[in-house]
Amino acid sequence: MLRLIPLISLLLAGCLAPGAPAADPLFVLLAGRRVVYADPRAPGPGPHPWQEWGADGTTTWHGVGLFGGPSSGRWVVRNGLYCEMRGRQTEWTCWRMTTSDGGQRTRFQLAVAGIGDLIFARHWVGHFAD
Repeated sequence: MLRLIPLISLLLAGCLAPGAPAADPLFVLLAGRRVVYADPRAPGPGPHPWQEWGADGTTTWHGVGLFGGPSSGRWVVRNGLYCEMRGRQTEWTCWRMTTSDGGQRTRFQLAVAGIGDLIFARHWVGHFAD
């Protein structure tokens, strides 16, 4: 048992080392924040669709999708892309994220995975609510 302690220490150190998901700038930018998918200068009070990201890898959407009710999923950052799985999805959907207006406006553009994605390219534009 005592021989396992150094091995466990090495494994834990690897989880906390630089390069772990929490150290990724995109992870740091999104964790604990909310984006409202509307122009902040848009007329009317809304409600506008929004999304929140938890530091634990969970995400929540409201007003997004067929019926607009709340839904949840998981998220990670892989190779500089924001990737998510909604509901019962079994594969990650990845997006390129850019910011503008001093980091307050966001744009998520579907990372092209095939010819279908080129034809049906999707994107979301919004702003940080905080």
